[in-house]
Amino acid sequence: MIIKDMQRIWITTNRTVNHYGEIQSHYTDLRTEWVNAQFVSDELEAKTYGEVTNSVLNIRTDTIPSYSKGDHIYFSEPESTGMVEIDDVEYMEYPPGDYAVESVKPAYIGGTHIRNPTICTARVVTK
Repeated sequence: MIIKDMQRIWITTNRTVNHYGEIQSHYTDLRTEWVNAQFVSDELEAKTYGEVTNSVLNIRTDTIPSYSKGDHIYFSEPESTGMVEIDDVEYMEYPPGDYAVESVKPAYIGGTHIRNPTICTARVVTK
């Protein structure tokens, strides 16, 4: 990847808690990565999702990513909304991200590669 094409993103993990029968989502564990983020073309988005919304994002990286399905992505550093206690551990909580990770998979299947190229698909979060 070309360094000038890299961009900084922030990622949080979505933790769900069953609080008296009500499922609550909390976004914790803020971390940052440098990635190559690109919006999906209209034709590919229509083929994959059946509609064009300009809301699908592909993220490419040469290293093993620290995010997985369900994590949220931000393009600017989010402000903490306070502390939350989950299973007797306190975490800093953040608002929902701009995009939610839908999948993380190898960019190339088969073959021997020097690095571990990975592609992540994320979709815009409806607020």
